[in-house]
Amino acid sequence: MERLSNMLDVKCEQKDNVKIYYLSGEVDTPRSRELSAQIDTSGCDEIIFDLTNLKYITSAGLRVLMETNQEMRGKGGRITVQNVNSEVDQIFDMVGFYIVIGD
Repeated sequence: MERLSNMLDVKCEQKDNVKIYYLSGEVDTPRSRELSAQIDTSGCDEIIFDLTNLKYITSAGLRVLMETNQEMRGKGGRITVQNVNSEVDQIFDMVGFYIVIGD
């Protein structure tokens, strides 16, 4: 588990064929590049993003999640999000993120 910066904390654990990424803090444009580098889609059929402690996400952060979704679907997998706070939920809903990931 690796700490990216004061603004974003990413932890990952794997349970069987599922990777769970715990995101804390904010995913702004600079942190989105760091987040993208941390996400590994190999060795799993599903990626879960636990957003319990995510306070904010920009369009660049959404792009990372959507690219991960596209990569996972390309190999027959999927992503899901869980524990989304109301602010982030409004952003996801407004841009149709749940429709894109099929959640």
